Amino acid sequence: MKEISNSTLALLVVVAIVVSVFGTLLSLSKLNEFGGAEGITGMFSATATGGANLSVTETVSIQIIAIGADTNLSLIQLGTLNINATTASDDVNDWWKVENDGSVNVSIEITSYTVAGGGNPYGSGTYKGNQGFGPFTTTSIDSTGCVNPSTLIHTCFQVKCNGTDTGGNCTNIYYPLDNQTGGLNRKLVYDLSFVDTSDTAVFGVNVTVPLGESPGTKIQHVSIIAANSES
Repeated sequence: MKEISNSTLALLVVVAIVVSVFGTLLSLSKLNEFGGAEGITGMFSATATGGANLSVTETVSIQIIAIGADTNLSLIQLGTLNINATTASDDVNDWWKVENDGSVNVSIEITSYTVAGGGNPYGSGTYKGNQGFGPFTTTSIDSTGCVNPSTLIHTCFQVKCNGTDTGGNCTNIYYPLDNQTGGLNRKLVYDLSFVDTSDTAVFGVNVTVPLGESPGTKIQHVSIIAANSES
């Protein structure tokens, strides 16, 4: 058998080294493809997840806000009326606009305002029957006026929900103003949303001057009360 020369052996060794290096580089290239951009680092890796926990408080809150250029938010101006005449927010385009700025849907009622510490809780007026306060001082009981002589229901001052931003159920009917202590506690709007795009409702009044009423400025104070709709 022919002997292999030293030069041939040296050449074979070189070829083997080249093949080995090429194979190693090819293997590393393939591993990089599976190992992501960073490739093989020789270090262990692990992934952990974290979280943050919180609770939003349940808040029932409303506020009166401006309508257009009207800067007197809480006072509806009805102008001057004659005896037995009637006017309403619809006629003078002046309303209370109420915003639900809490964190739950609310229902709203409007009642006579009770003054803390005593005094006349009904504006300048007198209580007539179990519902319906008005800003008037007359004690006349006349079926041709706004005080029903048989039921004593006082329709001289009435309130209604005129509309909402689609975020609630509005009655849109005038009702006698409820007595805060003994009235019907009638809800004028149900489920007024707390979501910013649909969280306002507009309320108005309807006023008739009763027979026998003296002249002068009259004012009726009311409470606009909100409660959680789920209560």
